[in-house]
Amino acid sequence: MHNLHSGYNQENSPSGNNPHRGRVIIIAGPSCVGKTTLIQKLREGKLSDLQKKLNLHDLESWVFLDAWQVEGFIGLGYRNLVLHYDILRLLDYNIQGYQMDIALNFLRYADQLEMLTMWEFPDTLLDRCRKRQRKNYRNLRKCRVRLFFDRHHRLKQKIRLYQKPDALLEWYAKWFDFCMSIPVSDHFVVHSQYPEDISQRKLASLQGGGRAEFPDGVLLSYLAGVL
Repeated sequence: MHNLHSGYNQENSPSGNNPHRGRVIIIAGPSCVGKTTLIQKLREGKLSDLQKKLNLHDLESWVFLDAWQVEGFIGLGYRNLVLHYDILRLLDYNIQGYQMDIALNFLRYADQLEMLTMWEFPDTLLDRCRKRQRKNYRNLRKCRVRLFFDRHHRLKQKIRLYQKPDALLEWYAKWFDFCMSIPVSDHFVVHSQYPEDISQRKLASLQGGGRAEFPDGVLLSYLAGVL
């Protein structure tokens, strides 16, 4: 796990009365990286060390939401919110930048904001995405035609993206640039198999096994030595 601190100037934080005040933890990453699994383990108390690092105490007092649910929730204000966020959401909804996403633009007013970004090798994401695509055919058998085609289209987009590691890296870069522009107190970066220890030796073994990877290990360099 690596902790990246935001370069955001707290003096630029919006002031004045605002109903959307509270503490927010964002669990972010591309599609199929394992956000839902990690959040479920957190809610079940299976990741006590990570829970401690995130200062995620008294789980019953926290609200867990997906990005698509936020628009209807923020009008009520919030306290203790964990947000599941897909960094490829812009691709799905044709949103022109993270600063334009309503699921994120209220974050500038958060009393305290932590980020946890998950990463994974592109070929692993590709494999997971293809498995999810096969599972999606169950919706056809259940006559959920509209749901099938909606998911099928999105999954095809992700499969094309994951076949181009440098393109995926660009999305990570956009995400980290956005995170540096908002008042993030802590930004943790973890591998999708967290809490499994992904050692340097194992990393070399994975890369030596013919797995697709980011060119010249640039992702690991960009993450400032996440391993």
